[in-house]
Amino acid sequence: MSDFLSGRLTTMAASGEVQRTITRIAPFGDVDVEPISLFANGDVLGVPFQWRPARDQPLGVAVGNLNRDRVVLLMYSPEGAVVDSIGAWLGIQRFRGMVVPFARSVVYSSRQTTTAIGPTDSLDVSIYDRDTRLVRLLGSANNRPISSQDREHWRSAVLAADSNSGRQIVAATKEMPVPSELPDIGGLVVDAADNVWVGDYAAPQTTMRRWRFFSSRGQALATVELPVFGDPYLPGENGAAGCGPKPLGIGS
Repeated sequence: MSDFLSGRLTTMAASGEVQRTITRIAPFGDVDVEPISLFANGDVLGVPFQWRPARDQPLGVAVGNLNRDRVVLLMYSPEGAVVDSIGAWLGIQRFRGMVVPFARSVVYSSRQTTTAIGPTDSLDVSIYDRDTRLVRLLGSANNRPISSQDREHWRSAVLAADSNSGRQIVAATKEMPVPSELPDIGGLVVDAADNVWVGDYAAPQTTMRRWRFFSSRGQALATVELPVFGDPYLPGENGAAGCGPKPLGIGS
Protein backbone atom coordinates (compact mmCIF):
# COMPACT_ATOMS: atom_id res chain seq x y z
CA MET A 1 0.00 0.00 0.00
CA SER A 2 1.46 3.37 -0.98
CA ASP A 3 0.68 6.98 -0.09
CA PHE A 4 2.98 8.64 -2.57
CA LEU A 5 2.05 12.22 -1.63
CA SER A 6 3.57 11.59 1.79
CA GLY A 7 6.23 9.24 0.40
CA ARG A 8 5.15 6.33 2.60
CA LEU A 9 5.10 2.70 1.45
CA THR A 10 3.70 -0.11 3.60
CA THR A 11 3.75 -3.86 2.89
CA MET A 12 1.10 -6.00 4.56
CA ALA A 13 0.48 -9.73 4.96
CA ALA A 14 -2.72 -11.31 3.64
CA SER A 15 -3.95 -11.36 7.26
CA GLY A 16 -3.61 -7.57 7.43
CA GLU A 17 -0.48 -7.43 9.57
CA VAL A 18 2.00 -4.67 8.71
CA GLN A 19 5.28 -6.23 7.61
CA ARG A 20 7.37 -3.17 6.79
CA THR A 21 6.98 0.57 6.28
CA ILE A 22 9.24 2.91 4.37
CA THR A 23 8.42 6.20 6.02
CA ARG A 24 9.84 8.39 3.29
CA ILE A 25 10.46 7.68 -0.39
CA ALA A 26 12.95 10.40 -1.30
CA PRO A 27 11.48 12.92 -3.78
CA PHE A 28 13.09 13.48 -7.18
CA GLY A 29 14.19 17.09 -7.07
CA ASP A 30 11.19 18.75 -5.42
CA VAL A 31 8.65 16.29 -6.86
CA ASP A 32 6.99 13.45 -4.94
CA VAL A 33 7.50 9.94 -6.31
CA GLU A 34 4.88 7.24 -6.88
CA PRO A 35 6.11 3.69 -6.11
CA ILE A 36 5.08 1.22 -8.82
CA SER A 37 7.17 -1.93 -8.14
CA LEU A 38 8.27 -3.53 -4.88
CA PHE A 39 10.84 -6.34 -5.01
CA ALA A 40 11.41 -9.15 -2.52
CA ASN A 41 14.75 -7.69 -1.38
CA GLY A 42 13.05 -4.39 -0.50
CA ASP A 43 14.13 -2.37 -3.56
CA VAL A 44 11.44 -0.12 -5.07
CA LEU A 45 10.86 1.25 -8.57
CA GLY A 46 9.07 4.59 -8.76
CA VAL A 47 8.21 7.48 -11.09
CA PRO A 48 7.91 11.23 -10.33
CA PHE A 49 4.31 12.36 -9.91
CA GLN A 50 3.23 13.70 -13.32
CA TRP A 51 0.31 15.99 -12.58
CA ARG A 52 2.31 19.15 -11.87
CA PRO A 53 3.10 22.37 -13.78
CA ALA A 54 6.12 22.23 -16.09
CA ARG A 55 8.85 24.55 -14.86
CA ASP A 56 12.38 25.67 -15.68
CA GLN A 57 14.09 22.98 -13.64
CA PRO A 58 15.82 19.75 -14.72
CA LEU A 59 12.44 17.97 -14.88
CA GLY A 60 10.90 20.47 -17.33
CA VAL A 61 11.26 20.30 -21.10
CA ALA A 62 9.44 22.42 -23.70
CA VAL A 63 7.85 20.91 -26.81
CA GLY A 64 6.38 23.55 -29.15
CA ASN A 65 3.58 25.53 -27.52
CA LEU A 66 2.94 22.70 -25.08
CA ASN A 67 5.15 21.86 -22.08
CA ARG A 68 5.98 18.34 -20.97
CA ASP A 69 7.81 17.24 -17.85
CA ARG A 70 10.32 14.41 -17.95
CA VAL A 71 9.20 11.19 -16.23
CA VAL A 72 12.12 9.15 -14.89
CA LEU A 73 12.03 5.52 -13.80
CA LEU A 74 13.98 5.37 -10.52
CA MET A 75 15.35 2.52 -8.38
CA TYR A 76 15.21 3.02 -4.60
CA SER A 77 16.95 1.19 -1.78
CA PRO A 78 14.87 -0.49 0.96
CA GLU A 79 15.46 2.68 3.02
CA GLY A 80 13.83 4.87 0.36
CA ALA A 81 16.95 6.51 -1.15
CA VAL A 82 17.53 6.82 -4.92
CA VAL A 83 20.25 4.41 -6.04
CA ASP A 84 19.81 4.41 -9.84
CA SER A 85 17.89 5.93 -12.74
CA ILE A 86 16.65 3.48 -15.38
CA GLY A 87 15.34 5.72 -18.17
CA ALA A 88 13.41 8.90 -19.01
CA TRP A 89 10.24 9.66 -20.99
CA LEU A 90 8.34 12.84 -21.88
CA GLY A 91 5.39 13.30 -19.52
CA ILE A 92 1.99 14.90 -19.82
CA GLN A 93 1.32 17.86 -22.13
CA ARG A 94 0.29 21.16 -20.53
CA PHE A 95 -0.26 24.74 -21.54
CA ARG A 96 0.62 27.31 -18.86
CA GLY A 97 0.44 24.63 -16.21
CA MET A 98 -2.92 23.15 -17.19
CA VAL A 99 -3.32 19.74 -18.80
CA VAL A 100 -4.67 20.12 -22.34
CA PRO A 101 -7.47 18.01 -23.84
CA PHE A 102 -6.22 14.85 -25.58
CA ALA A 103 -2.79 15.31 -23.99
CA ARG A 104 0.01 12.88 -24.52
CA SER A 105 1.51 11.37 -21.40
CA VAL A 106 3.31 8.32 -20.00
CA VAL A 107 1.64 5.08 -18.91
CA TYR A 108 3.19 2.41 -16.71
CA SER A 109 2.32 -0.80 -14.90
CA SER A 110 4.12 -3.58 -13.03
CA ARG A 111 3.71 -7.09 -11.63
CA GLN A 112 6.22 -9.38 -9.95
CA THR A 113 9.64 -8.22 -11.23
CA THR A 114 8.25 -7.01 -14.58
CA THR A 115 7.67 -3.31 -15.23
CA ALA A 116 6.35 -1.76 -18.47
CA ILE A 117 6.51 1.95 -19.26
CA GLY A 118 6.11 4.10 -22.36
CA PRO A 119 4.65 7.27 -23.88
CA THR A 120 1.11 7.47 -25.25
CA ASP A 121 2.32 9.14 -28.49
CA SER A 122 2.75 5.77 -30.24
CA LEU A 123 3.55 2.16 -29.43
CA ASP A 124 6.93 2.47 -27.69
CA VAL A 125 6.86 0.33 -24.54
CA SER A 126 9.99 -0.69 -22.64
CA ILE A 127 9.67 -3.88 -20.58
CA TYR A 128 12.06 -4.33 -17.64
CA ASP A 129 12.97 -7.19 -15.36
CA ARG A 130 13.94 -5.14 -12.31
CA ASP A 131 16.45 -2.67 -13.83
CA THR A 132 17.30 -4.66 -16.98
CA ARG A 133 15.37 -3.90 -20.15
CA LEU A 134 14.17 -7.14 -21.70
CA VAL A 135 12.62 -5.73 -24.86
CA ARG A 136 11.26 -2.56 -26.44
CA LEU A 137 7.95 -2.81 -28.31
CA LEU A 138 7.82 -0.36 -31.24
CA GLY A 139 5.10 0.50 -33.73
CA SER A 140 3.89 3.45 -35.78
CA ALA A 141 1.09 5.68 -34.53
CA ASN A 142 -2.38 5.62 -36.06
CA ASN A 143 -2.25 9.43 -36.49
CA ARG A 144 -6.00 9.86 -35.93
CA PRO A 145 -6.90 13.56 -36.31
CA ILE A 146 -8.91 15.22 -33.53
CA SER A 147 -12.30 16.10 -34.99
CA SER A 148 -14.79 18.77 -33.91
CA GLN A 149 -17.00 15.91 -32.75
CA ASP A 150 -14.16 14.58 -30.56
CA ARG A 151 -13.85 18.04 -28.98
CA GLU A 152 -17.59 18.26 -28.35
CA HIS A 153 -17.66 14.77 -26.83
CA TRP A 154 -14.77 15.77 -24.55
CA ARG A 155 -16.56 18.94 -23.39
CA SER A 156 -19.76 17.00 -22.74
CA ALA A 157 -17.90 14.34 -20.77
CA VAL A 158 -16.11 16.93 -18.60
CA LEU A 159 -19.39 18.75 -17.84
CA ALA A 160 -21.14 15.47 -17.04
CA ALA A 161 -18.34 14.43 -14.67
CA ASP A 162 -18.48 17.67 -12.63
CA SER A 163 -20.72 20.52 -13.72
CA ASN A 164 -19.09 23.20 -11.49
CA SER A 165 -15.39 22.64 -12.10
CA GLY A 166 -16.23 21.23 -15.54
CA ARG A 167 -17.51 24.61 -16.71
CA GLN A 168 -14.28 26.24 -15.54
CA ILE A 169 -12.16 23.63 -17.32
CA VAL A 170 -14.12 23.93 -20.57
CA ALA A 171 -13.86 27.73 -20.45
CA ALA A 172 -10.11 27.64 -19.73
CA THR A 173 -9.38 25.24 -22.60
CA LYS A 174 -10.92 27.54 -25.24
CA GLU A 175 -7.67 29.53 -25.37
CA MET A 176 -5.37 26.52 -25.26
CA PRO A 177 -3.50 24.89 -28.11
CA VAL A 178 -4.67 21.31 -28.57
CA PRO A 179 -2.73 18.47 -30.22
CA SER A 180 -3.83 17.93 -33.81
CA GLU A 181 -3.91 14.13 -33.40
CA LEU A 182 -5.20 11.79 -30.72
CA PRO A 183 -2.70 9.90 -28.58
CA ASP A 184 -2.14 6.37 -29.83
CA ILE A 185 -1.93 4.55 -26.48
CA GLY A 186 -4.41 4.91 -23.62
CA GLY A 187 -3.68 2.04 -21.25
CA LEU A 188 -0.93 -0.33 -20.13
CA VAL A 189 -1.26 -3.41 -17.88
CA VAL A 190 1.14 -6.12 -16.75
CA ASP A 191 -0.95 -9.18 -15.86
CA ALA A 192 -0.32 -12.01 -13.39
CA ALA A 193 1.53 -14.03 -16.05
CA ASP A 194 3.83 -11.06 -16.82
CA ASN A 195 2.14 -10.47 -20.17
CA VAL A 196 1.95 -6.80 -21.21
CA TRP A 197 -1.40 -5.43 -22.40
CA VAL A 198 -1.34 -2.26 -24.55
CA GLY A 199 -4.68 -0.48 -25.01
CA ASP A 200 -5.49 1.99 -27.78
CA TYR A 201 -6.41 5.52 -26.74
CA ALA A 202 -10.18 5.82 -26.35
CA ALA A 203 -11.65 9.26 -26.99
CA PRO A 204 -14.79 10.20 -24.99
CA GLN A 205 -17.93 8.29 -26.04
CA THR A 206 -15.84 5.44 -27.45
CA THR A 207 -17.47 2.22 -26.21
CA MET A 208 -14.92 -0.45 -27.21
CA ARG A 209 -11.15 -0.40 -27.22
CA ARG A 210 -8.56 -2.65 -28.87
CA TRP A 211 -6.02 -4.27 -26.54
CA ARG A 212 -2.90 -5.96 -27.90
CA PHE A 213 -0.99 -8.18 -25.53
CA PHE A 214 2.55 -9.45 -25.63
CA SER A 215 4.76 -11.74 -23.59
CA SER A 216 7.37 -10.05 -21.40
CA ARG A 217 9.88 -11.02 -24.12
CA GLY A 218 7.92 -9.11 -26.78
CA GLN A 219 6.08 -11.95 -28.54
CA ALA A 220 2.68 -10.82 -29.89
CA LEU A 221 0.05 -13.09 -28.34
CA ALA A 222 -3.41 -11.79 -29.26
CA THR A 223 -5.67 -8.82 -29.89
CA VAL A 224 -9.02 -8.36 -28.13
CA GLU A 225 -11.79 -5.75 -28.03
CA LEU A 226 -13.00 -4.79 -24.55
CA PRO A 227 -15.47 -2.20 -23.21
CA VAL A 228 -14.04 1.18 -22.23
CA PHE A 229 -14.29 2.57 -18.72
CA GLY A 230 -14.17 6.28 -19.50
CA ASP A 231 -12.54 9.21 -17.76
CA PRO A 232 -12.56 12.45 -19.75
CA TYR A 233 -9.79 14.29 -17.96
CA LEU A 234 -6.49 12.50 -18.40
CA PRO A 235 -4.95 10.08 -20.90
CA GLY A 236 -4.39 6.66 -19.40
CA GLU A 237 -7.28 7.06 -16.97
CA ASN A 238 -9.89 5.68 -19.37
CA GLY A 239 -8.96 2.04 -18.90
CA ALA A 240 -7.61 -0.50 -16.46
CA ALA A 241 -4.15 1.05 -16.47
CA GLY A 242 -2.22 4.22 -16.96
CA CYS A 243 -1.90 6.73 -14.18
CA GLY A 244 -4.65 5.45 -11.90
CA PRO A 245 -4.12 3.23 -8.84
CA LYS A 246 -2.09 0.09 -9.54
CA PRO A 247 -1.10 -2.89 -7.38
CA LEU A 248 2.57 -3.03 -6.49
CA GLY A 249 4.33 -6.13 -7.83
CA ILE A 250 6.04 -8.29 -5.20
CA GLY A 251 9.17 -9.79 -6.75
CA SER A 252 10.44 -13.25 -5.93
